[in-house]
Amino acid sequence: MGSVPSPNGIVRPRDFPTVLAATTSTEIPVTCNGPAAAARTLQSDPQVTVAWNAEMTLIGGRESQTKQFAGAQTLPMAVSSGECITP
Repeated sequence: MGSVPSPNGIVRPRDFPTVLAATTSTEIPVTCNGPAAAARTLQSDPQVTVAWNAEMTLIGGRESQTKQFAGAQTLPMAVSSGECITP
């Protein structure tokens, strides 16, 4: 995924906190590869680990800094109609 939603286009400063809060999480489409029947044979509480890397340029006044962020989280996975779904 190239980018996620950003509040950078906000013109009125008072709108920024609300828009920023709405972008604290995002949905990223994931394609499961392999036969759907295999997903039904998973253990009773399957989990998937989502790992991510991000680069962000923080701009304030005349200065800017580029920061690197990374993380991982294990999430429960549900199978519905042969499709893998993470809540």
